Amino acid sequence: ELRWQSTTDYSALTTTPASWDFGDQVIKVNGPAKTFTFHNRGSLAVNLGTGPTVSGATTGFALAADTCYPYPHSIAVGASCSITVVPHPQFAVSSTYSGSVGVLHLIPDGLPDQAVQLREEGRESYSIWLQPGPSRIRFNWGQLPGTIGASLVNYTVYRGTSATNLMPLRQVAAGVMTTVDNSVTPGRVYYYAVQPNYTDQSGGKSPRVAAEAWPKYSSGMYHRLATPARLLSSHSVNAGHPYSLKVLGGHGIPGSHVSAVALNVTAAKPSQTTSVTVYPGGSNRPAQSDLTLAHGSTRSNFALVKVGSTGRITISTSHGTTPVTVDVSGYYSATGLSATYGTGAAGHTFVDSSWILDTKRQGFGPLPHDYYIDAPVDFDPLDTPHITSLAVRITAYGSTGSGSIAAYATGGRLPATSVLSYSANSTTSNYAIVSAGRFFGNNGQPYPSIAFLNRGARPVHLIVTITGYYDDDTFWFGERYTPTAPVHLGVANPLYAGGLRTISPGNHAHTWTAAMNLKIAASAPTATTTLALWPRGISGIGAPAHGQLHANAHQSTVASTPVAVGIGNRFFLRNAAGRTSVNLWSFGTFEAWPAPSARSYASDGTVSAGTPRSAPGPLRTAHHPVRLR
Repeated sequence: ELRWQSTTDYSALTTTPASWDFGDQVIKVNGPAKTFTFHNRGSLAVNLGTGPTVSGATTGFALAADTCYPYPHSIAVGASCSITVVPHPQFAVSSTYSGSVGVLHLIPDGLPDQAVQLREEGRESYSIWLQPGPSRIRFNWGQLPGTIGASLVNYTVYRGTSATNLMPLRQVAAGVMTTVDNSVTPGRVYYYAVQPNYTDQSGGKSPRVAAEAWPKYSSGMYHRLATPARLLSSHSVNAGHPYSLKVLGGHGIPGSHVSAVALNVTAAKPSQTTSVTVYPGGSNRPAQSDLTLAHGSTRSNFALVKVGSTGRITISTSHGTTPVTVDVSGYYSATGLSATYGTGAAGHTFVDSSWILDTKRQGFGPLPHDYYIDAPVDFDPLDTPHITSLAVRITAYGSTGSGSIAAYATGGRLPATSVLSYSANSTTSNYAIVSAGRFFGNNGQPYPSIAFLNRGARPVHLIVTITGYYDDDTFWFGERYTPTAPVHLGVANPLYAGGLRTISPGNHAHTWTAAMNLKIAASAPTATTTLALWPRGISGIGAPAHGQLHANAHQSTVASTPVAVGIGNRFFLRNAAGRTSVNLWSFGTFEAWPAPSARSYASDGTVSAGTPRSAPGPLRTAHHPVRLR
């Protein structure tokens, strides 16, 4: 009714707020309550004959407190009473379920029903979550509580060093549901909450959650070289006379505080059938070699080698004389590395690999002599600027001649180094860490990408499988590498065609071990075969399409590769053909860092432990080989 200077008494009851969207709430848990106040705005007392009820999704809302009780109840002029509702969703939002809707009813005598619209969306986790990182904390949030249908202006982000002293930190525009706090001190715990702001009022704050910022630097980070370098070129190593090679102090590698170097070791045309071993300077030669070669043959193998106390590595050969070439692509930091070398990159090993280049499947045909081809990867556009290197397995086959493959950043400078040497009429595979450039798609969007050049005289087919990547120390978690003394993980003798074994590292891997640096050796297989390793116990993860070791019949072969571990740190080993004896050795571990704390800092929310990032799908854009000029 419309009243003006009236002296007639009247009844009026208003509700504040008139509706409420509880936003994202954890299923089967009581969420933050909301109190609805009923004000007597008239000149007569308002009588409530019966109490409140909730209609609609009654199992999703509960009445927690009622100051209008007992009934019947009279609200005096100018007075008020309140009813508190607690969200308690039973089901998570899905494609068939959009959330719970209900109505809080309070019916005054002689007045309309005070119907308060209620809404909530069930989720598996809280609406705000934190991602601690080096000297920063990133946080995201979902739908936060507020009046239904109100116009959102922005969000206020609160921060404090305890759960009780939260103060406004900044405002974030409507539509943006993430922000990064760079003004944090490593090792200190910070608490956060977010509150939406509407045109005429504020919404409800999110639960308070907390995280501890990481230090900017930690050991075990990967530092890529601006340009891969050749440390040794066709140097003849004689049996009984190990060669000591200095690896620190040149080519951009620090002179100290380095734990391991990432090498590609090539042995070419030994005078006798032999094996080549690379190990830390000043230590005993391990039982497992890095290369096995027949007389006159050429092979290469990736080696992640711990650096000796003198900054050197040792190279030995078992028989005859062997020319050895050593290329380095980067190094891993040890404690105390100078800040002038940067923080390095954190590793991320995929539990499942996928191909990013297959010259036969993609219809390119074999890569001709002196031609290169790009292999881009489809990462999330927000992640692309932070991808620094790609970890890949390269398989070369189908060539009638021998040669080598160089790998480098797309658009970058071609190095004098190589990542794989292949022989005629054979299949050869090797692991490599390659600096990533950028490949621009037809949409103008950049993708992390690496290029491969065939230095062989004859065309060769390539298959490139991505097994992981390195970021610029930005992403949540990330692995740190720790080299260890050689550990024999077991022998499979014999392992027949199709044979499957479970390898358990025992106490040589830990709770937060993500992958292990392995050497796998196949001894004189009776048929040309492939050995594959993959994590055990992870749903949907099977054997890789292209295994880690390719061995020709009757030729002993060694391969080095990081391998992701599964449940209980176990992984599978399978032989594709023939019969062979297999030995497995571990030379270090990749640990998720920092390990999630067992402490919970949250006061009315819970910090959920994160999981390593999943593998991106490969980008299979048609980009034909280009001749190097």
